[in-house]
Amino acid sequence: MNRYDHRTSVRVMSAAFGYAGRETLKQIKSPSMILVAEDNKRTHPQGEEMAATIPKAKFGVIKRANHLLNMDNPDDFNREVVGFLRSGI
Repeated sequence: MNRYDHRTSVRVMSAAFGYAGRETLKQIKSPSMILVAEDNKRTHPQGEEMAATIPKAKFGVIKRANHLLNMDNPDDFNREVVGFLRSGI
């Protein structure tokens, strides 16, 4: 994200804050996993809401991670994703 120019940053943040698909979450039929980063508490309520709305979704918190959880703690991130994929949900 630190490589984004101002225009790209504005577009990314506008998309994130302007997301209007909450009503469609309950229609998702695919197995879903919502992960948030432990140190980015601002995303926890949204992630919890998504996981509660998507049928049979799994919610998880990646420890020792901030916003870019897959880069901040790739070992735990990969373990969670691989475990989810192997679960065959």
